[in-house]
Amino acid sequence: MTSLENSLRAYAEFLEEQSIDVLPDHTPLNDRLTEPSEGDVIMLDDLEKSPDPNTNERVARSGRVRTMFAAAAIVVVALAAAVLLWPESTTEVDTAENSADLEVTEVELPTEPLDVVERYYEFFAAGDLDGLGILIADDAQINDNWLDYTKEQWLRRAAYYVGQGATHEDRICELDPSSGAVATVVCSHGTLTAAARPTGETVPIERRITVLDGRILVLGEVVRAPDWINVSGRFEQWASWAVGELPDNTECCEWDSIDDALAGGQAIARLVAEWESDIEAYGCELVDRPCTAETGLGRSFVVARGEWDGAAVAELIGESAEIDELATTRDDYQAVAEFERAIGRTFEIIECKIGASTSERIGRWCSYFGETDWSRALGDRPERGVFDLVFVEGEIVEISDSPQLVDTNAWTVFEAWLRDNHADDVATMIDLDGSKPLLTTESIALWEQHTSEFVAEVSTG
Repeated sequence: MTSLENSLRAYAEFLEEQSIDVLPDHTPLNDRLTEPSEGDVIMLDDLEKSPDPNTNERVARSGRVRTMFAAAAIVVVALAAAVLLWPESTTEVDTAENSADLEVTEVELPTEPLDVVERYYEFFAAGDLDGLGILIADDAQINDNWLDYTKEQWLRRAAYYVGQGATHEDRICELDPSSGAVATVVCSHGTLTAAARPTGETVPIERRITVLDGRILVLGEVVRAPDWINVSGRFEQWASWAVGELPDNTECCEWDSIDDALAGGQAIARLVAEWESDIEAYGCELVDRPCTAETGLGRSFVVARGEWDGAAVAELIGESAEIDELATTRDDYQAVAEFERAIGRTFEIIECKIGASTSERIGRWCSYFGETDWSRALGDRPERGVFDLVFVEGEIVEISDSPQLVDTNAWTVFEAWLRDNHADDVATMIDLDGSKPLLTTESIALWEQHTSEFVAEVSTG
């Protein structure tokens, strides 16, 4: 029996002790609590009057009136008992079960249009997707680069870039004076995504935001550059090598949920951090692909050549390396450096990328723009060349250069001038078949002397 039933029965017993014990069908009240019948229904007329058995006149029956008040009292007691005796644990359980529904994000929203837009960017910078969801009206019209989105779709897209840690650089927002009663704010900025962060290349954006009563009703975005999509190209090249096929949620824009989009953006951010770490560790540049130890060593080879540092070049090369260029052995590179200094040969590295490789032999092609004092005097464009390098266990074991120096226009012009003006020195400076310069001390001195003469003559016309 419940606490409520016990309370009602106790009060009924009290009423019976006070002789208030009858209802129209004379059933005792305490029995009626568990055996209700139609006789429990008391009509108003019966309460007011009932015929006297002696006079047959209708007179008020105080017993029935007392019964009416008793019934009313029972109702009052029942209500009080329900409040006082209701189990406390029930209230606690209900509160616990509905606690999630009671948690409402409280956001104090501004009403001025420029302030609303400022809050929009603050929420984005803080990664507050709930705040963005409150700020944007449920039926907002959203267009991103001529594609329409629902609010849910747009929040997924926003979550993807929030996950990456994307930022809005050099932002300027102004109220559009032609917008009329419903204010429109125009913002311009560069969006810097995680994938483009190492390059610093931003996507130029113009965003138009219409605000009414503190809510964003229209959100429009247009990219203001034809080549905007290329900002992540270098990262994608690195990732395709380092990771292979990326998870589906790392690509825009088909996500199952906001959480899925956020996770995709975070995955991109982790990969970019790994890419940046490799660049720093191996001495690569953003253009290099892939960035590995071998790539960094290949870049070091070209840089040392351009700095005429023969010792640094030799340190990168294995003792028995196969070499097909100006040098033929590792020990030749000090003389090569002196020769290239004599003719003013420089190298501007373009990139190092993967070459022919096996599990043991790692190939890298390092391209460059090469110039000499001859080519600069002649006004020739820099010659593009490639060093084809093969690495085994961190050492260069094969080197070739294409096209070689003797294949350039500047070499051809200078050699013809040399034969015309210093025919007696040709045999000291160039090998018999004319395919390579000789790298003796005497020869290098002549190369420096005659290069200066050639440049002076060409420069004076």
